[in-house]
Amino acid sequence: MKKTASVIAIFMLAVCLVVFAACGDNTVPDNDKDQSSFDKDTYLSNPYDEDYYDMSGEAGATADSAVDALPATDVKYFEFQICGTVTHPYYQINGWSDVTDGRPTDIVFPAEYEGLKVMVIRRDAFLNDKTITSVKMGSNMRKVGKRSFYGCSNMTSVEIGVNVLDIRSGAFRNCTKLTSLNIPSKVVNLPSNMVADCTALQTVTVEGTLSYIGARAFKGCTALESFDMKGAQKLGAGAFMDCASLTSINLGTVSELPVECFSGCTALATVNGTMGLSKIGLAAFYDCAALTKISLSASCSVAINAFSGCPAGQTL
Repeated sequence: MKKTASVIAIFMLAVCLVVFAACGDNTVPDNDKDQSSFDKDTYLSNPYDEDYYDMSGEAGATADSAVDALPATDVKYFEFQICGTVTHPYYQINGWSDVTDGRPTDIVFPAEYEGLKVMVIRRDAFLNDKTITSVKMGSNMRKVGKRSFYGCSNMTSVEIGVNVLDIRSGAFRNCTKLTSLNIPSKVVNLPSNMVADCTALQTVTVEGTLSYIGARAFKGCTALESFDMKGAQKLGAGAFMDCASLTSINLGTVSELPVECFSGCTALATVNGTMGLSKIGLAAFYDCAALTKISLSASCSVAINAFSGCPAGQTL
């Protein structure tokens, strides 16, 4: 009996050791503890996490000497998390750390931390922060997470890193003091609600060529007067809804206008590139009171209320 009990005890101890070892390999380091002894090569982030960034295809980055030369904000103010794979680890910024004394209002994100590139700003990282007034991202940044600066109502300027590839939904939504935004050339898709309700936003400059502008991307940008589609082929529903100061737009290669695309753009008087349209959706130009004329091809399908609220004398 004693021999049997000893065998069982040894077996249970072995099982516990295996389980502990398996869990230990995937433990995210505790940001409140010293990480100097943490073995980066044992950590694998979840590749299905929204904030995961695949570094395996990393190519040469464009230098951004103007920002990279600036002194970075002290890293003690940020919470970092190691991510990536065994062969391609990197750091993401999860938001503020617990250090509040002297916390800066003008942020320059560090290019590196503990010898690894800082490449991602996590979703909700600075959600509804009222202290940030400006943000600068260096050339190592690749991704701006969902709602990462949503509601930063005192932020007046943002310099998106020249190598950023991916901006997620609502990243700068409701930043009501933001007056201008420059989209770097490697960004080809503008996400839904990207700058929605940024009521002071007057200019948006796109450096490269766009493919898609998401739903409500510019909704409620009441100070935006014009926008260059820069080759975008598709627009999401309500993309420019309630842009009350928008006076003209060139559709370029866009072939379809979705639901409420320009609804509430009360100052919109000129729309160019309309002869290439094949479909105009419900309420696409609803309440565009200044739009008196628009040219369409005979084959274009127009929803019954696409121009509701426009002057009755418009020519289609």
